[in-house]
Amino acid sequence: MKTIYKNPKSAILTFLFLLIFTLVKSQQWQDVSPAGYNYFRTASFINDNEGWICARYGEWPNLHNDLVRTTNGAISFTPIFSFPDTSECVFLQMVDSLNGFSRIDLDWPSNEKYLWATYDGGNTWVDISDTSLMNPGNQLYGRYSYYFLDKNTGFVGAANSIYKTSDGGLSWVKTVTPNFIDSASSNMYHPNKLFFYNEKYGWAVNSLSYGNGFVLKTIDGGQSWTVCKPITGELYKIHFADSMHGGATGGNWSAGLVMFTENNFDTISHFYINEWQQIPDGLFYQNDTTIWMSGYPAVIYKSTDGGESFVEYDTTYATDDQTDWLHDFQFFDSTGYAFAYSFILKIVDTLHTSVNSLVAIQELNIIPNPAQNTCTVSLVSESAGNANVSLYSVEGILALSEEKY
Repeated sequence: MKTIYKNPKSAILTFLFLLIFTLVKSQQWQDVSPAGYNYFRTASFINDNEGWICARYGEWPNLHNDLVRTTNGAISFTPIFSFPDTSECVFLQMVDSLNGFSRIDLDWPSNEKYLWATYDGGNTWVDISDTSLMNPGNQLYGRYSYYFLDKNTGFVGAANSIYKTSDGGLSWVKTVTPNFIDSASSNMYHPNKLFFYNEKYGWAVNSLSYGNGFVLKTIDGGQSWTVCKPITGELYKIHFADSMHGGATGGNWSAGLVMFTENNFDTISHFYINEWQQIPDGLFYQNDTTIWMSGYPAVIYKSTDGGESFVEYDTTYATDDQTDWLHDFQFFDSTGYAFAYSFILKIVDTLHTSVNSLVAIQELNIIPNPAQNTCTVSLVSESAGNANVSLYSVEGILALSEEKY
């Protein structure tokens, strides 16, 4: 590692530079896709080691869908359940190692929709569909914006409404949602994605008419919902680090948008339209300042300042193939997973967690030292990695601090 530094304070002062390095092993996104499968509709991990993926193999019309499971951090996967060949799992969420939910779509011409539950880790499934709500023409028909807090409590978005279950999806009760006044849409909106930070705070991102959308939020566990302003383009994904810091992605017919808040959408802290050459979709807060984002194409962006700026972190998996659309992330402290329709990725990002892996510096050179205006720093360490660099003057004044990749 060799870097030239210029004195940002003054051209005439002479500085004696002290160098403080915290090195960590290089972090790269790695393809950990289950072997033998070529399409991954949806996935759910409950910790850094244990996860489930709805995976498909074969060519149309001979398509086969399996549920595969890993218990060793995606080192290996085991098929544990085969879905009917005429069906597709379009939603999957495991709430613990035993209990989870999926929504199953049967192929044309039946187009039937079902909600399934598992109580043994996905090895067997039970149809728990509420036919009064899920039959064609009823409120929950075709809806897959489900979110479950645990094996009993869950939510699903419907037309102009959000329903809640307290008995594991066997029955659903309509919650209090606003009558959104919009003459162009005749008050027709629908939630595309729900997310809960805990049993109290939750959000839903929605589509309105003519490419518009907005955020609903609850602070009482989903009993009632209020509208967050302003109206924006259609919104499809949302994630929060805590009850205050969160963001949403979406767009309308001509623009992709990303927005962030630091006060639970009382106001918007950062707002972007067509900022990147990308349709933004997947969004995840690793913590309240470190944010991962991607979409189509699958360029992975990262912010370490709460969304104020983003760097192009990884372009390895970006192609013109829409199956490479990266639509979701999950992080568990330093371990993260990214989900596209044609691949599954994993990273161990220790740089932005509370504990860093220290690496010994074998050789360090600062030329010249003392320095006037400019100096060159080079080092040799026992392994490649990133460095946090702080430069101080002899008076103890911080002259420069930055992260070097």
